[in-house]
Amino acid sequence: MKRTILGLGSCLFLAMATLVWGQGPADPPSRVARLNFIEGSVSFRPASAEDWVAATLNYPLTSGDCLWTDENSYAEIHIGATAIHLAPQAAFALSFLDDAVAQMSLSRGTVFVRVPTLDAPQALEVDTPNGSVSFMQPGSYRVDVDVEHNATSVTVRTGEADLIGNGRTFKVRPGRMLQLVADQEVADIQDALPPDQWEESCAARDQAAEQSREASDSYVSPDMDGAEDLAVDGTWSIDADYGAVWYPSDVPAGWAPYRNGRWSFIAPWGWTWIDDARWGFAPFHYGRWIIAKGHWGWTPGRRVPRPVYAPALVGFVGGAGLRGIAWIPLAPGEVYRPPYAVSDPYVRRINAPSLPNGASVTAVTTVYKNRVGVVVVPQETLAGGQPVARAAGRVPRDAAD
Repeated sequence: MKRTILGLGSCLFLAMATLVWGQGPADPPSRVARLNFIEGSVSFRPASAEDWVAATLNYPLTSGDCLWTDENSYAEIHIGATAIHLAPQAAFALSFLDDAVAQMSLSRGTVFVRVPTLDAPQALEVDTPNGSVSFMQPGSYRVDVDVEHNATSVTVRTGEADLIGNGRTFKVRPGRMLQLVADQEVADIQDALPPDQWEESCAARDQAAEQSREASDSYVSPDMDGAEDLAVDGTWSIDADYGAVWYPSDVPAGWAPYRNGRWSFIAPWGWTWIDDARWGFAPFHYGRWIIAKGHWGWTPGRRVPRPVYAPALVGFVGGAGLRGIAWIPLAPGEVYRPPYAVSDPYVRRINAPSLPNGASVTAVTTVYKNRVGVVVVPQETLAGGQPVARAAGRVPRDAAD
């Protein structure tokens, strides 16, 4: 079954990457952006497609992905602890994202950006039709693009920003607003206008998210995407065998990880799990799952400054009792072996938090302790991005190999 999964898309990616790099594909970024809030009508166009579709909560975003918020609609994106809020009628693109650079594009509308931390050599930038805004310090920033007047406005609530336009660099300090019009050589710098109701709501969401991240700071890094949900939607406990374990609140009877959601093929990682739960990001792209005292719990493993994102931490399996495509949530100590081409150091980094100290990934034998959580669906369910829960079949505990 695992070979069937890989054949659906990984070969195409490998061939394209080899043409680009010659020596084979480089490791993918260790981080992604997460679409963590949607209100109203928000459209999404992935880098690999020409058509727009309805945006999906918890969708991982990467280089080249675009978003559009309709009238009276809003969206919020997180890149680690950094929050990017989109006001109504905003045309936004994630131009480039890797481990050190987050380059965004705003061709119309307004974004509000909260940057809790900014460590060198990280770079965070918003490009507009007539300028480029770089956030130089942690802080709160607003960027407005007026397409009718071809103007860019940058407001710094806290922090410091540089706006490059018309061949010059303008520094914007706290409490100030700068407006740059394309055909003018001089920028207008003045006192910032008071926050409007939308900006105040963004700041309130950011404050709540930062408080929630602080509540989980002993267990996970704030740079883990989705860390802000954990204290709100579950409880932490310390297990004698596994260390910190997070238990989700209000899951239905019979719930299991990687069951309530769907699959989507997202380059360069391949088949990626998109969970339905509001909190459904960190526990499905980092760490491992266990069953303790009759309940599913998620353990992030050892706390590391920036954990490596994975599309889905499962093992695809086959067996005599399985008909279709099946997967099992990985348990602590079980190795995740990426179906996309990566280096050996990458495999060590992505597995390190969940393996015993000093354990070699080549020496670990995966036995699939979580067989009770095996999920099996027809192949077309996965390939078509259809909801898994309605198609999932129950299988015996010992059916998977």
